[in-house]
Amino acid sequence: NTPQYLYGRSPSQMDMFMTEDNPVRRQAGKVTEDTISSANNYLNNGGMWSMADANERGPSKYSMSVSMYRGGARGSGRPRTAPPDLPSLLLDARIVYLGMPIVPAVTELLVAQFMWLDYDSPTKPIYLYINSSGTQNEKMETVGSETEAYAIADTMAYCKADVYTVNCGMAYGQAAMLLALGAKGYRALQPHSSTKLYLPPVHRSSGAVIDMWIK
Repeated sequence: NTPQYLYGRSPSQMDMFMTEDNPVRRQAGKVTEDTISSANNYLNNGGMWSMADANERGPSKYSMSVSMYRGGARGSGRPRTAPPDLPSLLLDARIVYLGMPIVPAVTELLVAQFMWLDYDSPTKPIYLYINSSGTQNEKMETVGSETEAYAIADTMAYCKADVYTVNCGMAYGQAAMLLALGAKGYRALQPHSSTKLYLPPVHRSSGAVIDMWIK
């Protein structure tokens, strides 16, 4: 009457598993439909808590979602810090991405990134990926000033680190100027990208010279 899972074991091992209080029977008593559910596993091992049983489980479980977010729910070698966001990963790889028209907020961000990367390591190159319509939007409406692009250009020239530029979609107008400011031999275009220059928008004026001067 020896169970098949005991085949090949010594008599002492068989006696240990044949007792009433053996490890197999103790574990089998704990296995129910509720205990093997994913919800129970999350509740007991970190990562989830519900308001319905918050009072029953006590305040110690209130921060379990934060614990899981910080990487502390599972794994022994995982750092207990919040996972970085994608822009932080790109910045850590020394990648600056210009993916929208050049407006003041974009200029402020790019200038700050260039300044930090140059301070962090002036000997390593900085990669500028461009997919921007410049200071105009898709409808060719002016959304930014040319001075915003010039601020980025001056910062690129100020950096001791080489700046490698890549057109990964489009580089129109002032964005094309930034593309051309990459280090010599390190200005690249993706196969399906396009680059286009256009005249800066100006207000048309006409009349006598003296009137133009007064204006």
